[in-house]
Amino acid sequence: MGLLAGYRRKAAGGHGAIVLLGGEAGVGKSRLLRQFESSVGVGRSMLAFSRCVEFVQAPLGPLRELLQSLDRRGATPRDGATRAVIERLTFERHADGTTAQHSGWLFESIDAAFARYALRGTVILLIEDAHWADRSTLGFLAYLADRIGERRMLVVATYRSDEVGGDHPHLSDLAALLAKSTVSNINVSPLDERSTHALIELAMARPDALDAATVAGIVRRSQGNPFFAEELVKNALEWGASDDQESLPLSIRGAVLARAALLSEEQRRILSLAAVLGERFSVDRLVALSSAPRDDVLRALERAHALHLVYDRRSAPGELHFRHALTQEVLYGELLAERVRPLHEAIGLELERRPDREAASVELAHHWRRAGDLQRAAAYAELAGDQAYAIGAMADAISYYERALSWRNPGVPSAGLEHKIGVSLGSLGRLNSGIRRLQRAGDLYWEAGDFDGFAKNASALGALIYNAGDTAAAIELYRRTIDALTPKLPAASVDLLRARMGYDCVAALDFDSALTLVSEIGEPIADAATATPCVSSAFQGRSDARRHRALASRRRTCPRIGPASFRRWVPALPGALSDRSGRRRAR
Repeated sequence: MGLLAGYRRKAAGGHGAIVLLGGEAGVGKSRLLRQFESSVGVGRSMLAFSRCVEFVQAPLGPLRELLQSLDRRGATPRDGATRAVIERLTFERHADGTTAQHSGWLFESIDAAFARYALRGTVILLIEDAHWADRSTLGFLAYLADRIGERRMLVVATYRSDEVGGDHPHLSDLAALLAKSTVSNINVSPLDERSTHALIELAMARPDALDAATVAGIVRRSQGNPFFAEELVKNALEWGASDDQESLPLSIRGAVLARAALLSEEQRRILSLAAVLGERFSVDRLVALSSAPRDDVLRALERAHALHLVYDRRSAPGELHFRHALTQEVLYGELLAERVRPLHEAIGLELERRPDREAASVELAHHWRRAGDLQRAAAYAELAGDQAYAIGAMADAISYYERALSWRNPGVPSAGLEHKIGVSLGSLGRLNSGIRRLQRAGDLYWEAGDFDGFAKNASALGALIYNAGDTAAAIELYRRTIDALTPKLPAASVDLLRARMGYDCVAALDFDSALTLVSEIGEPIADAATATPCVSSAFQGRSDARRHRALASRRRTCPRIGPASFRRWVPALPGALSDRSGRRRAR
């Protein structure tokens, strides 16, 4: 607490920092974070809290919650720019899977929103369970670490150090964050024997509530873990002190289950359903799913609250949290698979009835997978990937696409998902990996006879090959693709492909190839109804391409026009000609 208070004072003086609280599960990180939160006075400090959740963590979800909290609590009128960012992150504006914001724009917008709040006062952001954060959130924290040093801003995040092993999917992201100079790591160690005794004394209503032998057994079995020690104390107090030490639970799991045993059968059923909903759950959703009267649900939750199994936060009325992630994990783990599946199915069906169900795509993918409906799960995982792609969270988009690929019919490839993965990899700058996936997608499109898909994929593949620096290979690919598809597709579709490829060439500043491709488009267009905007724009772009060539020649003969000046003279072809990778390169 003293260290955190010191960081807070420095932040108030314009020297911000990110502090990571690490330690094993149950060691006291969450308690410390709540204690620090309660110590922060209102004054000129603005405080917001968010939690990362396992399995259903949406890209940049914790940051969205922090911005929403600050937006609600702001003393000044709402910031329109901040609201626009929140809408983007919550998909209140429809996410068009064919376009994407680059991650740089996204990080800049989120960072600017936090910076505006920091101009009004000290901003304190609390994030719990960062080991479950999505890659984009971790990436943003690393981005923020390079800018926070001169702001009135403090970020405190907890993570389980025992979870971050060599096989953790985001180990490299956490390591990159810890390497930043403005990031400090505080290790919350287990209590020593003396401190454990002190904790036990504080947990008892009177000093002699438990005999010395029972206390000694709790100290020995808890091994300095405060959560375990408190659970064992409460268990001993409620069941009565006993000379039989074996009657005490041998693990945290046993301690939690012993406390849950004090609930009635119906109350345990309701709490088990809450555990399926997750570590944090809505009372209204629990009532809707439980098929029990609301008063019965509330009584069950009040009893669980009295037993310290759940708690609520004043800042989030109508929402409850399990006292610790371990509590939820234990209660969920006790459910048989046959009981879990219908519960997840009921949650999935309830989410699908919501008007904003697309915004819950990550949750839907998780619940349908647990319900055993992998096809449905794959569909929502792909939608989650499209949404992540649309906001520029490329690394998370790839993760969702890969999940969708693995949950579809096992062993049955998907050209569309391979294409999306390839394009996303290219947007991340992983060109060789992206090229391989797009080549795979091209083979699958061709084998399936989907020549329109093959054409779209070839355009994206050529763009990555251009970016990899092999202009000759890109042009060769375009030529071979046009030759192969000319007998397979209508002339208008081939002309559309030429237009797309011409745009790719312009974006790569290969104006000669662009002019050649656009000049091959048939003219006039016989069927105006099928003449897409891309083709029409391509004709308009002919003069642009010629002008680009003249400007390029002028640049070679006029040393006064440097690269930066030249770029200002080169407008992109009309936006209708672009595909995903073309937009990325044009930037």
